[in-house]
Amino acid sequence: MAFFRVMLPHAIQEKKLKLPVKFARLHGGKLAERARLSLPNGRNWDVGVVKGPEEDQFWFDDGWSLFVEQNSVKEYWFLAFEHTGPSSFKVQIFDLTTCEIDYPSGGFDNDVEEEDDSSVQILESPPPNPSPKQNPQSDSVQPRKKIKNSNNAITSRNLSKPSDSDGDEEEEAEEEDDEAGDGELGETLVKELKRRRIFVNSKLSKKLPKLSIEIQRAVEEAIAMKRGNEPSFLVMIQRHNRKPQPRLIPPLAFVNEHQQMENAESVRLKLARGGNDAKWDVVVIRYSAKGPCLSGKGFSKFYKENELKLGDVCLFEMLSCEVDVVFQVSISRVLKKGFPSMEEVICLDD
Repeated sequence: MAFFRVMLPHAIQEKKLKLPVKFARLHGGKLAERARLSLPNGRNWDVGVVKGPEEDQFWFDDGWSLFVEQNSVKEYWFLAFEHTGPSSFKVQIFDLTTCEIDYPSGGFDNDVEEEDDSSVQILESPPPNPSPKQNPQSDSVQPRKKIKNSNNAITSRNLSKPSDSDGDEEEEAEEEDDEAGDGELGETLVKELKRRRIFVNSKLSKKLPKLSIEIQRAVEEAIAMKRGNEPSFLVMIQRHNRKPQPRLIPPLAFVNEHQQMENAESVRLKLARGGNDAKWDVVVIRYSAKGPCLSGKGFSKFYKENELKLGDVCLFEMLSCEVDVVFQVSISRVLKKGFPSMEEVICLDD
């Protein structure tokens, strides 16, 4: 089984990493008190595994901060984990370019003497904090590798203050399966949306802690895409966005904050740099209570050509508003299985 985590600020500050709820439910009972993390350059790390009060709560704890420090892991980087044994994981690290990093060639790992399989203790309570040994590691540099993508995108960070309330009467966010989400992760994502000033519909904000883990991961990924100062909002594709024809209503708080959007008769949507120059001109219509709505043939074409599905998360960044209102859109696909597969590359080399 494989999963990924985005390194949100609290994961670095708290010096521990929570494992996904679904993984914990399926494999948490088999985890030993320490887990082995193996990097592509051959270095191994032993980290403590701590069990929380709930059956589906497990963290990498003791030794995790050393792993982060020695590999220079930064906020919003992606870590992909492949579960290869009862307490063994292969780990790949991707930075904000979505390229695999050049792993440190020198320094230390914290590999400890392996225990015989017959003596592995199943975790019942939080383990002690042993001092891991540090052994020198031979030089080994791995080439940078790019995740396979269909489109490229520039992303951005921070804007005007969002509001928790809007007049948009959108339907409640829908789960894509019957698996409960990670409430703690959902609440953290809501805080991150506010902290990074990304507008979101109030109903989605309230529902986020209860949505499926796949949708939460898509939101987590979309937040990590934002790295500039452009005004931004985030939406999740729901049934009402598709019928009777594709349409999208920006959060009313975003519209109120940016009058250019309120007065626009049309907007232009684009999918970033990096070789994809496609643009979609979309008409803006208005509902008395809901505010402006992206609709018509232009938005239908955008929706179909980008193969948007229920649960996909879109980050809209307003690049220009002086003459024409232009939005750059990054798409985070809802994931069902395996490793993350970002449909938009966070392209920093311009």
